[in-house]
Amino acid sequence: MRFYVENTDQEVEIKPDCSLLEHLIQNDIEISHSCGGMGSCGTCRVLIINGSESLPPRNAEEQQRATDLQFQYHERLACQICPIQNLTIKIP
Repeated sequence: MRFYVENTDQEVEIKPDCSLLEHLIQNDIEISHSCGGMGSCGTCRVLIINGSESLPPRNAEEQQRATDLQFQYHERLACQICPIQNLTIKIP
């Protein structure tokens, strides 16, 4: 399976047990991540264009950032989710 990054027009193969952030970094797709993937900064925010129904609910760390930063339902932290099905995202 793969996920698609809309604004870079790139497809990335999904590897088991890798966060979306790890996938992006491994494929040289530019995304901010100032806390190193700990979920504490909120800079790795992505917009889920398609496939949000296949993602797990926000964990406690992600929910805290989402509340603090007033995320909409389709905004997620790349460091806190592991894609398991086809997904389309956009990096703001």
